[in-house]
Amino acid sequence: MIQWTKEAEEAVEKLPLPPMISEYARLECERLARVKGMKQVTPEIVAEADTRYDLAIGRDVMRKLRAMARGEGDGVVMPEEFFDEGEGKELFNIALCPSKYGAASDVKIDNMKRLIPAIRAKLKELKVTDLMLELTTTAVMPHCEFRVSVSGCTNACFSPYFSDFGILGVYDVELIAERCTGCGNCASYCSLGAITMKDKLPVFDKKICIRCGGCEEFCPESAVAVKQMGYKVVVGGSGARHPHIADTVTEFTDLDGVLSILEKTIALVRANAKQSMRVFTLRKLLAQTGVDVLK
Repeated sequence: MIQWTKEAEEAVEKLPLPPMISEYARLECERLARVKGMKQVTPEIVAEADTRYDLAIGRDVMRKLRAMARGEGDGVVMPEEFFDEGEGKELFNIALCPSKYGAASDVKIDNMKRLIPAIRAKLKELKVTDLMLELTTTAVMPHCEFRVSVSGCTNACFSPYFSDFGILGVYDVELIAERCTGCGNCASYCSLGAITMKDKLPVFDKKICIRCGGCEEFCPESAVAVKQMGYKVVVGGSGARHPHIADTVTEFTDLDGVLSILEKTIALVRANAKQSMRVFTLRKLLAQTGVDVLK
């Protein structure tokens, strides 16, 4: 069993990590101690864990967390656009990845801040609650909701692929060569191997890249910039009795494109609302119509 020095115990409690990550910090420290063949966690081990989380979580989030730990600035802010203060329960649900709590880069949060209020307003405009009530034959419960899942990027840590309507932030990046120091952080970060170093500069393989934008977030010199951001849209996912990964409608579109696909989706559901289904699912409907009707 790994032991802890008193100083290490004090240090780990002060690590500026979000609550969803901080509970793993002790395990990371003990893992590092085991890797080094040590029988106890020291302050040096905790410092190394701190550095590793810095690399894992990203520049913007760690900057906010460290400022918050020092009592400076606003720290990690939960954008008000991500929370609905409206009155009454709606029969739709918009689930958002950890960016809801500020755990994402500034670029990704800005992308989501444009999207979420527009999606919420469109669902209300289309009277989706009334539609789902019309479709519901059982007592009204969570499974009667039209489910929208949003992920700030294509890493999809909160997977939208098992919801009725999924949206993922996508980011096209470019290199600002004069800022690049050739450190290779971007290449080390990319687990898909879409970035390689050549002549001390990163080369991006667009055939492999999934446009998650992580390289922009993890570049210490801001030498990787987002030149265009938008959204990937998937529909018809299900994690229930017959699990199904959602089908892709488009790999890249803008906000108007997302809202257009959402309108088509709701129109398709409304046009087929009289079909006999004890529990309505978009998956069942798309199995009959195909996803091309939404393109």
